[in-house]
Parts: sequence; C-alpha cells; structure tokens
Amino acid sequence: MNDELKLKLQAYLDGELTGKDANEVAALLKQDSTAQALFAELQMTKAALIGNEPELKLPESREFYWSKIEREITRLEAAEARPPVVMPWWRRFALPLGIAALILAVAVPLGMKFMAGSSVESEAHDTSTYTIYAEDGNATVVWVNNTGN
Repeated sequence: MNDELKLKLQAYLDGELTGKDANEVAALLKQDSTAQALFAELQMTKAALIGNEPELKLPESREFYWSKIEREITRLEAAEARPPVVMPWWRRFALPLGIAALILAVAVPLGMKFMAGSSVESEAHDTSTYTIYAEDGNATVVWVNNTGN
C-alpha cells in the first residue's frame, strides 16, 4: 500500500473526502484486507486520542488572561519610549576623585608625621644614611644607602 492511499484512508476517516474519492475508498475497504486493517487501526488511534486528550483549564477567565498580556505589552512599549537617564559627565568622576582626595587628606599628614628625620653624610664617599625618628620617641629607623658600585 502506497503513502497516497494511506493518506486517503486517513482523510476518509476524518470525513474530508467527498464524492468520487470517498466512493473509491469505500470500495477499496470492501475488497482489500490490508486497507481494512489499517483503517481499523486508524479508528482505534482516533478514538484513543479523543477519549484521552487532557483538558486544560486556566485559573482565570479568557478575557482576564489576555488583558494581562495586553497590559504587559503596553508597559514594555512605554518603557522603551522613555529616554535613557544620562548622567552629567562630571558625576562619573566625582566619586573616584572624592575617594582620592580623602586618601590624600589622611595619608599626607600621617606621612609627614612619620617621615620627620634627617639625612647625614658619612665619611665614606659612597655611603649615606637617613635617620627617621618617631615623634613619641618609641622608634628610630636608620637607612644606610651604599651609592657606590
């Protein structure tokens, strides 16, 4: 049995054939046992699908469901229509510059406090020292620098 004949059997079952084509398929079903077996299988399949098709019920009415979709589309279109918020150029630099100024305001006085010291040349021509004293007198650092070599 070819595919075209199978499709005609399906169409006959669904009531889509009229006139001459329907009469031809009916005559074929009376004579051909293979066509009868396929037609019976198609009838059982159709009955199983109709009897077991799940019924889906929405928790809302149809009108309410579609009105929610329409409201969301309208909201998204309105959001696209609004111009984007543009910050002035100086606001992009305000926070980083403010942080840098704060760090300098704290670090410079502290650095001056701990870096109060003196530099002394030694008798050797290629060596110098730098001494740092803490104001409270608890620490002294001597840096020896060999400038030769």
